[in-house]
Parts: sequence; C-alpha cells; structure tokens
Amino acid sequence: MLGQMAEIAGARSVMPGISMHWLQGMDGTTPDGMPPRLLSAGPVSVALEAGQLRHLRYRGIEIVRSLGFVVRDGEGEKIAPRIHGWQAREAHGRFEITAEARVLLHGHSLCYVLHIAACARRLRLTVKASARTGFSAGLAGLEILLPRSGMAGRQVQVEDIGGDCQHTWMPEPQALLQPLSMLHALAYESQPGLQIGCRVLGGHFELAGQRHGAGGLFRIQARALAQTGCRLPEHGQLLQMASFTFDDAPVPAACPAR
Repeated sequence: MLGQMAEIAGARSVMPGISMHWLQGMDGTTPDGMPPRLLSAGPVSVALEAGQLRHLRYRGIEIVRSLGFVVRDGEGEKIAPRIHGWQAREAHGRFEITAEARVLLHGHSLCYVLHIAACARRLRLTVKASARTGFSAGLAGLEILLPRSGMAGRQVQVEDIGGDCQHTWMPEPQALLQPLSMLHALAYESQPGLQIGCRVLGGHFELAGQRHGAGGLFRIQARALAQTGCRLPEHGQLLQMASFTFDDAPVPAACPAR
C-alpha cells in the first residue's frame, strides 16, 4: 500500500512547461459543475460534467461510461459537489484538468482536488481528499462504470493487489453474482484489435455487475462505497488513482511488469 501511495503522489504531469488557463465557460463557483464540455487528446475523447468524466471513447468506441470521485449519503444517494474552479492545459493533442471541490454532508465537510491528464494512449485521474475537521459520514471513493459491450462475453485478465493474476470470461453484468474483490488491474480486448488496460490504486477496489436498463453495466468502486462509511480523522487524507491505457495492437495476455 505504501508503494501505491508513493506512485499516486509522484504521478507527474504529462504536459510540463505549459501554463494553466481557465476553461472557457468554466470559471467561478457552481453547485454542481458546468454544462458538459467535450475534451479530446488525439483519438481519446471524453465529456467533463460536474467533476465526472463521462463517455470516455477511444477512436469513437466507448470504453468508460463514467469515472469520478463519488460521495454518497447513508441512503446511497450521490451528493453533488461544490466546485470552486476549473483549470486546464490543452496543447499538442493532450490535455490536463484540475478542479477543487467540496462536499457537505450532515455537518461534515470533505474537500478534494481532482487532476485529470490524457494523451493519445492514456488517461489518468487522481484524487486527493482531505477532512479538515474530520469526516465520518457517508461513503466516498472512486467509481468507474464500464459498458457491458466492452467486457461481457470476453476474456478478462484480472490482477489483485497481491500481484496474483487470473483469466476469466466475464458474464453479463446481471450474472456476476460475486464481486471480483481486491482488484488492482484489468486487461481485456474491448473490440477486436483494441486492448484496454485499467489500474486502480489507493484502496481496496472491487468489480461488480449492475442492472441498468436492458443492458447493464460493470462497476469498479472502492469497497467503502459498497460496505462501510468513509472515516477520516481531522486533517486525514485519502489518495486514489485510476488510469486507462489504449493499444490498437493486442498483446498476449500476461500480467503487467511490476
């Protein structure tokens, strides 16, 4: 776990030397973010909405339905963040986004900073949350929703936080009765010739199926979102990261080098 924290804290910008500027139409403080804005980095495109990334696509193929830091109340309802401002870097087919946000729940306050960086082959989201006066209510953590079309009926390589790998055929979301727990990385061929890698750091994550209309979704979430409340002491911090890589030339299934 210490190694994971060091990797998150040491994650570097993909665009050194490019100055920050305000995103057009995304200044000031808003209760739930601004209208969706489409961002692109070469073949990678995504919509930014209320602190969440939605419809992450690679060459027009949807890879992720939504990705972001989620805070829920005791009834499981999502709490809209108060976003203090957006800043962005955009140049040479890459982009970076930084946002600061605050969530209030039952008199408790949780502040966090999001950093999103993308280039033609990779997208990374890092979150650093802090509780200035302690936070012991609700549920908080990264949440990723994946469309069934990219995984159902396909072989998926799963790596847990201990480094052990297994290969499994992913069922329909509704048929995944037991979550895949202690998750660290996934590798799968979303479409013929398109290899996807996904890594999550900073907690105990699990992958589960979720009903959603007729098709369903796969959901990766921190276990705190599924089982227990978020308990951070005064000035306590939570660091988490999720990254996706895209490769047009599939490689033989093997655990990534550690």
